[in-house]
Amino acid sequence: MFWWWIGILIAFGVVLLVAAALSTGRRQGRTEATRELNRTQFLRALSDLRQRRAERALERALADDVVRRPLRPEDKERCRREWREIQARFAVDPARAVAEADRLAEEVARLRGREGLPLNIPARRVAFRGKRGQASLRELRSAIEQYGTIINELLANGLRATGS
Repeated sequence: MFWWWIGILIAFGVVLLVAAALSTGRRQGRTEATRELNRTQFLRALSDLRQRRAERALERALADDVVRRPLRPEDKERCRREWREIQARFAVDPARAVAEADRLAEEVARLRGREGLPLNIPARRVAFRGKRGQASLRELRSAIEQYGTIINELLANGLRATGS
């Protein structure tokens, strides 16, 4: 009879150990899921922060623009036409479209009398990385949007002029 109780206690101990092991495994699984969720949220917040910084850099670059000379109507129309072609080409070859947008933005800036675009515009870094095939589609899409803002701002008649 005594051995019977010892067997029950050993079986009960084994059941407790198995339950503890399963509980720890579930908790560890939840911890991993929580870590992955936190990592995803962190990366999203970091991406949003980078986007805001890029937008501020772009705003500073455009705000520093001083109109030195207006665009001739034929240059303005040619640049608008090129911009529309670049936008259409983005669906087929995003990296090439971003590189062409960089070239066009630089050209329009020079036509306006600027020395060119600042190198610290985030879209320019993406354009460079895109030429080497190292930019993601999301980065390329963001860069083409930034170039759109730059080009449209430079082509606009009412371009902001500071320091006047």
